[in-house]
This record gives sequence, C-alpha cells and structure tokens, in this order.
Amino acid sequence: MDHPNLYRAGNTTSARFDNLRPQDIDVDKDGFVNPGGDGGISTFSNKRAEWPDRTTWVLKSSTPLVPGLIASKDLRVDGHWLIQPSQRMKRDAYVDHLKDLNSKAVRYDRLPPKEVVEAESEVSVLAAQSANADRATRFVYNALAAVVHKRVPVDEWDENDYEYIALLARALEDGTLELSALLWGPEGEAAEWKRAKAFTASAVAAYMAQEAVRVKASGNEDDESDMANDHAYLHALLKLDDAENPFSTVVASPAA
Repeated sequence: MDHPNLYRAGNTTSARFDNLRPQDIDVDKDGFVNPGGDGGISTFSNKRAEWPDRTTWVLKSSTPLVPGLIASKDLRVDGHWLIQPSQRMKRDAYVDHLKDLNSKAVRYDRLPPKEVVEAESEVSVLAAQSANADRATRFVYNALAAVVHKRVPVDEWDENDYEYIALLARALEDGTLELSALLWGPEGEAAEWKRAKAFTASAVAAYMAQEAVRVKASGNEDDESDMANDHAYLHALLKLDDAENPFSTVVASPAA
C-alpha cells in the first residue's frame, strides 16, 4: 500500500484534484513543476465529519495513482497527504494527470456499507484563541483559527484549504510545527518556496482584510488603533511588505 484511504472535499460530480492554484505548488521560470518538495494537492487520511457525504471523495488505498503522480505524506502536519508529480513535468501535464486521477476517486456516499463503517470520520477541534506563551505564535495562530472558524473568504479556496490551515494551526499550537516553517525570510532555507508559507500568507492577509472592514464599520477609534498596531505587527512578522517576498502579492499595504 503506497497510501492509505485518502479523502478530499469536492463537489457532487468530481474530487477536483485538478483544481491547481499558484499556492499549491511552485512553478519554475520555465513552467515546470518538480518532484519532491512540499507542493501538491491536498488530501487527508481521515474523512472530516462536517463534510457532506455526497461531496466527499475517497481515493482508496487499493487504488493505484495514475502514472506521473505520487501520494506523499506531509511531514509537517499529521493526517495531510499531497498528490505530487513523480517527475519533472510541465505544469499543464501535471494538471492533465490530476484530471485523470478524478476518475479513480469514489464518492463517499457510494461506498459499500462495510467500507463506510470502516472509514474513520474525524471532528475538527480548533481553539479560537492560542494559549502559547510566544506572542508571535499567538498572533499567527489566532489569525489562522479565525479564518477557519469564520470561513473568511480567500480567493479560490475550498474546504480542503480550510482543513489544511486548521491542521497547520493545530500543529503550531501543540509545538509539533515551528512558527518559522510558516514565515518567509530573505536568506537561506527561510527564503525557499514552501506551500505552508504560501497558505499562511494568504490566510493572514484575508483575516486582516476582513478585520479591517469589521472594525472600521464599528466606528470605534480605540479598536481601529489597536487593529492598526496588530496588523502592522503581522505585516512585519510575515514580511508582507518585502518586495523580495514571493507571498507579498497577497496584500497591498498594512491596514491603516
């Protein structure tokens, strides 16, 4: 068995493995995606209890992937698996392989009764606020948790992305994931493209945008001042104003 049963939220007609966005995987300057690394399409080793059966899809452990793809366990967060290219290929070729993979998945409500009973269904539990002693960790966790709980709209996101962010936040809070794994830096390993960094930047930016709208609508000047300070701190922490940061394009400027 190269992979366990893998679950993915889709729609009623497809698992949408081919829903590839820029934050899913790094595409080099020649338009190629490469094997290894941590880019790919999200799947999960447990079915989320809150996902409707008719839009949840299963890639059975007995089902081989199509040629050109491999299922890799995410070493950063437990329960997350990535569908990755098994060799260097053009982005469009990767998408074609992912389209082919859609035909291999089975809709959860169409599984034989025995397999439904055996499938593990997991309820996501994510605290709204961090209890971490580190200020930076608290700020990032609280932003990620808010995005998950409030389903803050993020361009092109689906349920798989909110679940991925929930897993990142949970691992950050329990100490199995270092904060540095979610933050871009200008030098060394910190400057490398990482899927977790791309999703964290998008989530935090969306959180700040929604908070800005909410607080400004309240007309409370003290709240606006507090928000401006908090958002400036998050901008500095994620280096969202650094022109060299590949994830800086998710926001324009700090909330004022």
